[in-house]
This record gives sequence, structure tokens and C-alpha cells, in this order.
Amino acid sequence: LALSIPPSTTLQLQTPTLTRFKAVVAYDGTYFSGWQVQRDSPQRTVAGTLEQTLTEIYNLNASSFYVLGASRTDTGVHAKGQTCHFDLPIPQTVPTRHTINAALPRDVSLLSLTPTPDPQFHAIMDSTSKLYSYRISINSVMDPFMRLFRTHVYYDVDIELLETALKLFVGTHDFRAFSGQLEQKAKQKGGAVPTVRTIYDVRLIDEGAGLYKIDFHLQGALYKMVRNMVGTALSVAKGDVELAELKR
Repeated sequence: LALSIPPSTTLQLQTPTLTRFKAVVAYDGTYFSGWQVQRDSPQRTVAGTLEQTLTEIYNLNASSFYVLGASRTDTGVHAKGQTCHFDLPIPQTVPTRHTINAALPRDVSLLSLTPTPDPQFHAIMDSTSKLYSYRISINSVMDPFMRLFRTHVYYDVDIELLETALKLFVGTHDFRAFSGQLEQKAKQKGGAVPTVRTIYDVRLIDEGAGLYKIDFHLQGALYKMVRNMVGTALSVAKGDVELAELKR
């Protein structure tokens, strides 16, 4: 993926008040327990790492500062361009993207950092759609250099059947059966957790040499919804689940 990013420059702002920033973040999720900060847990998260770095740079009150992402990713999930926002008390000279990246660990970086023209900009509410990619290898032996970024499907699968199964997810449906335990437990306790989601398109892309990418263009996803859909579609392609069962 080629991204054209202008050189870092010092941003000049006039008013020393809270300014909302939009940032696009890329990260290797291997050693992160997902995006969302877990306040009562020592687990390392992407948002938590960003918050810690920014509070140290700006000498902020950690209890009142937060970074809000457009999506919550699960443990081990990577991102090439996840949008987030945060508010900073800005002096006359603002630290640049380069300054923040220099303080961040090497497995997370800001691809862009801009003050938002609209102070009410919201990473979640202003998101129009999202793209989730799931990569698999159907080779008999998994390339060890790909092990952190692909799932090894070591059994025989019918690729045409896999594509047919994946296409059944397109549209607006109740994806409760594909949601993770968080949503299911909340519903069992009587919590109001909406599980209806819209998937605009699903594409199975042949990358050659036994490698495939599955792209989900969707409105939003439930906890572990994408990986559960892929797992079910692979079960159909393997012959363990009938296509008719998925249609129900």
C-alpha cells in the first residue's frame, strides 16, 4: 500500500485552547491486546500507548485525556490506516507528527496528524464505512515470514464455494450469531446491544502463489464478527458446513 504523506512541518496555531486533532494510525498488532484502553488491566493496547506518549509530551493529566478510535480492533489485528481523534491544549508551536512518532514504540506510527476544521469532528460518528482485510494462505507449508499477518489454511478448500459463501454476508443482517462473547453476554444480561450491521461488499482476491485476501467493506463490525464470518465461510469451503445452513 503506497501512501503519499507530506513532510512534517511545525504547525502554527494562534489560540492556546483545546484543539481537536485527527490522526491516521498504522500499527503492527502482534504485541497489542487490541485498540481499546483497558483501565483495570496492565495489558498493552494501541490507544493506551498513544495516550501515554501524548500525555508525556504535553505533560497532560492522564485521567482526563483520551484517544478515540473509529474502530476497536481485537488482539493481534493490524491496521494500515485507522482514524482517531484527541483534544490537546495547544501553545503557539505544536509538536509535529515526526516528534510524536519519535516518542512512540516502533510498532505504531502516525501516518498523518492535522487539526480538524470542525471542532466537533468525531472519529466514530463521522466514519462513513470501514475496510477489513483478512489474509489466508492455502499452501501446504506456511511461509514463516507471513505467520503474523496471515492465517494458514492447511486443509483442502473449494475456492469457488468459499467465494459463494462470503457473498451471502453482503447486505443488512442480524449478525448476532457471528458476534463475540461481549455482545452475547450483554444480551443474556438484558443489555441493549444492537447486532444488525450492513456489509456493502465482500471480495475474495487471489494474490497468487496460494495467497488470498478477503476484503469486507462494511458499515461497522461487532466484536470478532469478521474472523467468525471468515471461519464459517472456510468451514463451508472445507465441506464441514452446508451452504444451505449459512443461507438460513
